[in-house]
Amino acid sequence: MGTLQRIVEIAGNTDSKTRLLALFSLVDLYEGPLSDLALAESTLVTVLSAEPTNKTALERLYGVATKSGDKALARSALERLAESETDLAQRTEYLLRVAEAYREANDGAGLLRSLTDAVVSTPADIRPWTLLCRCYRTDTQD
Repeated sequence: MGTLQRIVEIAGNTDSKTRLLALFSLVDLYEGPLSDLALAESTLVTVLSAEPTNKTALERLYGVATKSGDKALARSALERLAESETDLAQRTEYLLRVAEAYREANDGAGLLRSLTDAVVSTPADIRPWTLLCRCYRTDTQD
């Protein structure tokens, strides 16, 4: 572990590929054998400070946040993944997951915002439309 930390220090800004590889190796250690999710999160935040849209780091951050029970961080990572995704179908998948996270948090505004963003991303996909309609459905006795 000390060797990897030293590689990160030495690589600094001169060799970003080696630095990222060492940082992700540290995350593997923190998530795995060392079982220190706080250090894994901190290391991923370091990666994201250099590359804010690094998909691998955002997906790993989502996983760490989910494992540690930090729903706000998990939702934030998903939102950032959706925001930076160029594939519209994949963006919709992320946005549907974000909508579910907002639903679980009883955040109606966030739920509606993520569903409408999903509709805009892929208007032909019926899933966000269906979920959006359910938000406005009123139960009747009939």
